[in-house]
Amino acid sequence: MKIDSHLKTIQDSCNDFIERNIDEVLNQLEQNRKPLNSNFSEIGDLDIEKNSWGVYVFYIESKSPIDSYEKLCELWQTDSKGNKLMSPKPIKGRFNSLDCDKRACFYLGKSENLRHRISQHIHQKTAASTYGLKLSAHDRLHENNLFSYSYCTLKVNPVKELNESMKFLLVSLESHLRRKLEPLIGKQ
Repeated sequence: MKIDSHLKTIQDSCNDFIERNIDEVLNQLEQNRKPLNSNFSEIGDLDIEKNSWGVYVFYIESKSPIDSYEKLCELWQTDSKGNKLMSPKPIKGRFNSLDCDKRACFYLGKSENLRHRISQHIHQKTAASTYGLKLSAHDRLHENNLFSYSYCTLKVNPVKELNESMKFLLVSLESHLRRKLEPLIGKQ
């Protein structure tokens, strides 16, 4: 069995689909962008259907420059009381500085339930071991930065027979977007 050639065909087909639709995805991310208020209590109109599969982005816009990777780590990894926060780490190779009034992709992810996952990233308590931003706990970043989020829904409630294919597509789309948007925080 020539599995490698079949896998290559599947990957090429997926990449071709994404490349033909990446501008539409980026446009949807821009259109769906919503601000987060400074205390993260209100996340705007989260009008995402339950069980929507897709990708989401959190953005940061700095009102005061963050001029080094070390400064970003200091602001991100501890709260105002000095407590260490368990959240994804900044990506050293991607961060040089964040200038005033410049928006940057802060974090990028994929989910089979966008509404729940976005809310989880914002409100999850720091004691939770789940991999999440826990944005509301990062009070040192709240003062001088504005945050927003966005999402792109690929499919709502895909038929069960398509779940594995949808997962593969989400992984590929996330990878393409990661290269384009270069998030500051995350696994890769």
